[in-house]
Amino acid sequence: MKSPEGQIDPLASGGASAGTDGSHEHGLRRGFADRVRAQETPFYAWLYRTAKRVRGYTLPSSRLLGALLAGERQARHAAWRWVKNQYCSQIMAYRCTSVGRNVVWGGEPPLVYGSGEIHIGDDVTIGNRQTWVVGLKFPAKARLVIGEGTTINYSVTISVAHSVIIGKYCRLAGDIKIFDNNSHPIDYLLRRGPHSLSAEDVAPVV
Repeated sequence: MKSPEGQIDPLASGGASAGTDGSHEHGLRRGFADRVRAQETPFYAWLYRTAKRVRGYTLPSSRLLGALLAGERQARHAAWRWVKNQYCSQIMAYRCTSVGRNVVWGGEPPLVYGSGEIHIGDDVTIGNRQTWVVGLKFPAKARLVIGEGTTINYSVTISVAHSVIIGKYCRLAGDIKIFDNNSHPIDYLLRRGPHSLSAEDVAPVV
């Protein structure tokens, strides 16, 4: 590009050159692939046939190789479950009031909101994608208790304003919700402004 005085602008010419080089390199890559697909020469035809054979090749079946791969997969998954369980255990030991022995975490740690007490017994299994609200707009101290040997499946929501107690050896299915409260006053007028829950809005779940 020339300036108004007729001189060449080095920055403009450099930018154009860089763009041209990039387009040229891209064109070369596309040109090679197109030539192989079109099998323009015996060499390109050989490359095309070789690529198709490699893509369609399957290793011969081997019981020994299959057993080794299956064992590797099981070991890798078991190791990853152990790592995730340690990760969740450390976080929940910090957050909970008490955590028993041999608690199994099936995925991410529960999303816990509020500052209430959480007590988890021995041999409890907790599934993935849990949401626990423990302490909600109520003057009493919130308390969640999960009894020994209980299993809570995936995607369970528990909301505790005062008290939710899940007994021993319970089996809770996935995608359920347990609330001891209405989450807000029943009176719509009270919901219009800042509010807290009253005794009529809360009842312990046992």
